[in-house]
This record gives sequence, C-alpha cells and structure tokens, in this order.
Amino acid sequence: LSAVFQHGETFMIRSLIPWVERVPESLRVDVEAFIEQEAGHSREHVAMNKALIGAGYDIAPLDRKIRGFVAFFEDASDIMKLTATMCIEHFTAIIAAELLENRYHLDGVADDILELWLWHAIEEVEHKGVAYDVWNHATKDWSPARRYALRSFFMLAVTTSFFINRTLGQIELLRQDGYRFLASLKGVLRAGFGKGGIGRNVLRPWAAFFRPGYHPWDKDDRLLLAQGEADLAVIA
Repeated sequence: LSAVFQHGETFMIRSLIPWVERVPESLRVDVEAFIEQEAGHSREHVAMNKALIGAGYDIAPLDRKIRGFVAFFEDASDIMKLTATMCIEHFTAIIAAELLENRYHLDGVADDILELWLWHAIEEVEHKGVAYDVWNHATKDWSPARRYALRSFFMLAVTTSFFINRTLGQIELLRQDGYRFLASLKGVLRAGFGKGGIGRNVLRPWAAFFRPGYHPWDKDDRLLLAQGEADLAVIA
C-alpha cells in the first residue's frame, strides 16, 4: 500500500481540486481539509518508500502499476475521476477502520511505523465521507438509477483493479524475499481472506457500498477515532 500511496493520493487530490469552487461553502471546508490530509499522507509515504528502497526492496514494479492506473484516467472527465476517487476512498476507509479496530494486524510493528499507520488510518476514517458528499453534489441532477449504476460499476472495476494489483504487489515483494509464486499466492490469500484477515473482515463494509441510499457515515466511527487518537498520544 505504501508503495502506491504517493501517486494514488496525488490522483485523489487532483480529482477533488476542480470541485473546491463548485461545492457549497460548508462542504468546501471539508474538501480543503481532505486535500491537506492527503498531501500529508503522500509526503510521509514517500519517506517510507525511501526506507523500503534503502532496505533493499525494488518497488518500481508496484510503482508502474499505480502509474498505469492514474494514466488510464488522464483524459477522463472530472466526474469520472471523482467517481474513481470516491470508490478508492471507500477502500481506504474500510481498511483504515479495520486497522484501528483490530490491532493484531499491526502486532510487532515498530513504534515509528505503527504511528505512521495509525495516523494515516485515523485521517482516512475522518474524511471517509468527503469524496462521497462531493460526488452526491456533482450528480445531484441525475436520476437515482443513473447514479446507482455508475457508482456500482466503478466500485466493481476499482475492486477488481485493487485486488489484482495489491495481490501481485505483495507477491512481487515476497519474490524479492525468495518465495516462489504459488507459495506466495497461497500465503497472501490465506493471510488476507483466512479467519481474521483484513480482506475477509472488510467484505461486509465493502458490500454496504452497494446498498441504495448508502453513505459512509452510516457506520459511526467516532469512538474508533477517539481510541486511535488516544493510542497515538501514548506512542508519542
């Protein structure tokens, strides 16, 4: 994930910038905060990526995948870029909430890296409804059927891309650690979708996106955020 955040976060920032002046003032404040937070995430993960490279990993293959994703949307309309961002934000938010709720995913992580992931997770949950709210405003004149069809189609497409490319990314890093493809694939799928795996645990919140009338804040995560902030203070 860190390997792709640099370009992924930049894509989302650029997708939201055209809407800063098009949304109501109350939402504009949230959009500006979203852009500021995502810029901070990108900056910190650039530093983490340098550490990964310094530790001997080649993240160029993962970088090429995310660059290809971003390039695919280069000539897309503002609405299409915004729709993609809204779907990606759903992924980052449900994964972030899972990390905050079930800390065993981060067992054994050094404090400085733990602080990075907790901080990033908190902010992803904090702004989980912003892109969705902007998209709702941008498509307010569309029919409910058209809106539902577009967001559902994009979520399925983004899901397919996310699953394939993040799986291949893990396998590539494991290959650099000396593991063969089939052993890596089995391990990645078992770790992600076996009992207690992140992928398995987020299936239900992922599917909630397809419910008509869905909104990211249907699930109130304020207590989760408060606990995350308290844990960050302890680390500090």
